[in-house]
Amino acid sequence: MLKSFKATFFYHQEYRDIFINLLKAFKPGRTTRTTMKNIIETVHLYLHLLEHLTSDKKMLAMGKRKKRQKRKSSNQPPSKMTADQLQSKWSEIQVALFQTLLDNDAVELEEQENWLTEDTEKMAVARTVKESLLESDLLKAISTLRAARLLWPGDLYGASHEMDPEKELDVLHNLFLSTSIDPTSNGTTEVDVENLINEEDEICETETYEMDFNLEKFLQKFTNQKVLQTYCYMLTFHSTNSDHLNHCIVKMLHRIVIKLKMAPLLFHISVFRTFHEILASSSIRYKELEAFAKYVLLHFFKMAETNPLMFVELLFWKTPADCIELTEGYGTLRQQKDKERLKHIWKREEEEELAELYEKYMEEPDIVGNILVALTNQNRSRQGVARQIVKMGLVASREDLKKKKVFKRVKWTTEEDDELKHIWKREEEEELAELYEKYMEEP
Repeated sequence: MLKSFKATFFYHQEYRDIFINLLKAFKPGRTTRTTMKNIIETVHLYLHLLEHLTSDKKMLAMGKRKKRQKRKSSNQPPSKMTADQLQSKWSEIQVALFQTLLDNDAVELEEQENWLTEDTEKMAVARTVKESLLESDLLKAISTLRAARLLWPGDLYGASHEMDPEKELDVLHNLFLSTSIDPTSNGTTEVDVENLINEEDEICETETYEMDFNLEKFLQKFTNQKVLQTYCYMLTFHSTNSDHLNHCIVKMLHRIVIKLKMAPLLFHISVFRTFHEILASSSIRYKELEAFAKYVLLHFFKMAETNPLMFVELLFWKTPADCIELTEGYGTLRQQKDKERLKHIWKREEEEELAELYEKYMEEPDIVGNILVALTNQNRSRQGVARQIVKMGLVASREDLKKKKVFKRVKWTTEEDDELKHIWKREEEEELAELYEKYMEEP
């Protein structure tokens, strides 16, 4: 029974994420406190078992990742859909899209950021998002939108820098039903986004794989704003909560503050008000709550000594990205992203070097591999080099850069030739003997 439970609820990602999705979906007035109490206590037990299983040995778990399969682009563009057809299509994908938004709070933006720059036309990006939704490629639509709002916060149908899944769904809904966005349009301002990423269309599918379970990475999913707001909301009823429920809440917040070192996530005026009520009480049952509240408050005032804006930050809920900004300084993330973006930019000297190396190794089986070894800038990736070669027009597509299989002829020695002849002669004699015996018995 225990093995079956472990193989199901700890191994499969769908079961590991059940509680996180339930916490995200909590809304006061719709979900009862009794239900949320049961969920929080179950999460506490679940995490306790996970910590026990991963304390002294590795635990295998099943993960999921995106897998892109190439398919040739269709020469004929899809016909323009009417408003009724768009609404019908939206009704089909709405539920799956919202679930995808909930399950993918941090969709990878690497591929989109490679081509998305300040010079990219906003209309071309909007077409890409709408086309992805029409093709039911939900992950691509979400990641493109999130990459775009980093460049144009508030300009792309109201997409701001930080948005919850419900607001993101509204933005995607407005964009999808907009009649001014035509994914089949071939206007002069349209950027061929697909070809900037690849010369072919890509189908994004999900594949499963086995991995070593990382408890800290799993705990990071609980740093979601909605999850934290749910825990902090339940903490406001500390006087009527059971001691066990208060312990479960504080234990989760302790993991986030101490283990993940994200104390700024709790720097909110509503949380501090709850801390004030706890510290003002002289009840012995709040001993654990008092110790935790004092630690968070001391951490806040220590940071406020060097950053007076911390008192303004109390008005807003934070994200893990905001924690980095508050800890390492405002603008840190933007600087890091700028540095990453600069890695993908090729200078004129680098392009000239790449062209020379391509001419040198164009007859080799692994063209890109040889170029990577010879490049002056050793921080270039194989994918980046291949993309730049295509962009410079040195080859028509990436297919021309694929490794060529080389079959080498191995010369046989005299001894090996003699041995092969001997084996062949012996096999031939044995076969003739079998045939002789077979036909000798026949009349």
